[in-house]
Amino acid sequence: MTEAISARPKVFSATPVLFDREGEVHIDEVHRLHAGLATAGLDGMFVAGTTGEFLALDDNERLRVFETAAHAAGPEAVIGHVGAASGRQAVRLTRSARRLGLRRLAAITPFYLRAEPEQILRYYAEIAEAAEGAELFVYAFEAVTNNPVPAELLAELAKLPGISGVKLSGVQGTELISAYAAATPDGFTVLSGNDRDLADVVRAGGSGVVSGVSAALPEPFVRLAEAVLSGDAEAERHAQRRVDEAVGAIGANIAALKSALGVRGFPESCRMPIASPAESQRARIRELMENP
Repeated sequence: MTEAISARPKVFSATPVLFDREGEVHIDEVHRLHAGLATAGLDGMFVAGTTGEFLALDDNERLRVFETAAHAAGPEAVIGHVGAASGRQAVRLTRSARRLGLRRLAAITPFYLRAEPEQILRYYAEIAEAAEGAELFVYAFEAVTNNPVPAELLAELAKLPGISGVKLSGVQGTELISAYAAATPDGFTVLSGNDRDLADVVRAGGSGVVSGVSAALPEPFVRLAEAVLSGDAEAERHAQRRVDEAVGAIGANIAALKSALGVRGFPESCRMPIASPAESQRARIRELMENP
C-alpha cells in the first residue's frame, strides 16, 4: 500500500478551442468536446486558458466558448479563464462571464511586462470585486508571463474575497506546490499544470492537476486519481505508466493534442503558429487513442 490520502485527487481538463477550416470557432464541436468530457469522471474543465489559445481569441469568442462549455457540461464544471494583459479587459470579461452564469473563474497574472507584487495584488483585487462571489483561481505561469508568484505573494492574494485556488504551470518538481499549500488556508485548492505528476502533487500537499492531455485521453488520469485514493500501489504504478505514455506522446503541444482529438473526429486546426506533430508522433498518438 502507498501513503493514504483523504480525498480523490482532482483532475481538471484544460480544453482546447476547436476551429473550422476557415479558422472560425467551431461552436458545435466545442459543445461536443465538453459534453463528452462532462461524463468522463473529471472534476471539471479549465476553459479558454493557454491550451485554449486564449491569446488568439477576441473577447466575444471567449465568452461564446464559456457559454457553450457551460451549456454542454454545466456551469459548475467550468473554470472560465478571464485573464488578460490589463485589469480593465480582465474585469470586463469577468463581469460578462458572471452574467453567463459561470461560478468559477481563473485569471493568469499580468504578462509580457514585468509587474511588481503591489500591481499583481491590485489586478486580482479588481477581478475579485467584479467576480461578485464567484470562486477565482490565480493562474501562475512565470515562464510565459515574466511575473512570478512566490508563496508570500500567494498568501496575500488568498486573503482577497473569492480567491480560492491557484494553478501553477511551467515549474518542475513539487517544492513550490508544498510552499503554496503551507502558505494558504485549509481548503485552498492548489493545482499543478504538470499532469504527469498527479500523485507527487497531492503527496506534496496539492489538490490535483489541470491536464491538457486529458482533454483527449481522460481515462488514464481518472484511473490514476482513483488508484492514488485507494492506496493500491500496483494499481497506481499501472495507471502512472499509462499517464506517462499519454503525456510522452502528446506532451504540451496544442497541435499534438488536437491531432489526438482528430482521431475522434474533432477538427485539428490551430490559430496560433504551432508546429504540427511528425508522422511518427501521429502514429503513436493514434495507437494510444485507440487503446485508452
